[in-house]
Formats: sequence, C-alpha cells, structure tokens
Amino acid sequence: MTFNQRILKLIDLEKITRSQFEKSIGVSENYVYKMKNPTLDLIENILKAFPCINRDWLLFDEGEPYHKQYGTPGLTNEPATGYTPEPLTELKAELMSKDIIIRSLVEKVKALEDEAESLRQQKNNYRRTPTKRQQETMHNKGSTSTADKRFSPK
Repeated sequence: MTFNQRILKLIDLEKITRSQFEKSIGVSENYVYKMKNPTLDLIENILKAFPCINRDWLLFDEGEPYHKQYGTPGLTNEPATGYTPEPLTELKAELMSKDIIIRSLVEKVKALEDEAESLRQQKNNYRRTPTKRQQETMHNKGSTSTADKRFSPK
C-alpha cells in the first residue's frame, strides 16, 4: 500500500472527511490528492493530530494502523491510560542520520564515477599512443633491414 493509500485508509478509519483530515494536519484543501512524497513536517503533523496511529504503519505499512494501547478509533484520539506517543525527536534523529549516510554514499558514488571516467580516458589515450616497440616498427618500415631482405620473396 502506498503512503497516499494509507492516508486515504486513515481518513476512512477515522470516519472523517478528507477536508477534515486536511484541516487537522494543517494543509490546504485537496492536498491529499496532490501529494507526491510526504515531508517530515507532514508526517509529524499527522502523528500529532492522530497520536493513535502506528508510526511504522504510516511510514512503512508495517503492523496495524492503530497502537494496541488505543481503544476504538475516532475523532477524539484519546489514548488509553498510561500511554504516551513515541517522541518524534527519535524519528527525526533516525531520519537525519540516514540522510547523512545517504549523502555520504552519493558523494562516494560521484567520486567513483569520476574515477571511472578518468580511467576510461586514460585507456583511450593509451590505445592511441603507440608503444616504443610500435614506434620503432613504424620507423623501420620506411627502411628495409638486412633481416627483412633475407626473408622477402624474390
């Protein structure tokens, strides 16, 4: 299920309209239909507005839509006694660390691509530049050596 499909399912489960959902998370009208990729702020707003939603389900479609600690879903979103939603700071820190890793890997890939291109150019230059032996052979083709005269057909 895509993120957009999970949002539509959440709207259905909460028994609210798309417009009510959009207002509750602070986005413009028809945002749900226009949304391509969720931003961190959007995810944070959804989890704040609907603390009963399972973060893993919302992000990765893993597990159930609602935390087990919550009762029947609805507009109130009141948690069961003793439950506090997972801090979003953990999620932010995890995403930031993964973002740093991804950026580092992108830089490494770019460096490797540059190195590969450099090696390709060196290879092409090497093919174009004759070796000393080839240069000698080309130079000697102009003058016939004694060895060549012995083996040449009469």
